[in-house]
Amino acid sequence: GNNYFGVFHIHMFYWHTKIELIFDETEGIELSEEDFNQRFSERLYYKLMRVGMTQYELSRKTGISSIMISRYCTGKSIPTVYNLLKIMKALKCSINELIYG
Repeated sequence: GNNYFGVFHIHMFYWHTKIELIFDETEGIELSEEDFNQRFSERLYYKLMRVGMTQYELSRKTGISSIMISRYCTGKSIPTVYNLLKIMKALKCSINELIYG
């Protein structure tokens, strides 16, 4: 589908950690890395609530430890591209949904 660019964008963001600003395609503003992480964590948390899945259930479906899922939901960590793809599959959603809402 159309998610290839999204995957590439996240991949480039994840591996170039020195990038300080990211262009937000939906609002036309620049986000700091900290703001990006916070927005991702909020969207992941609310997506779990909307689909009625607990962090523990997401952990079991993805094979990602429940401690890491908790860190993703609180903004303390962001997933690797590999883990992000597992989360998308488990939640049946797109990258855009988890990043831009």
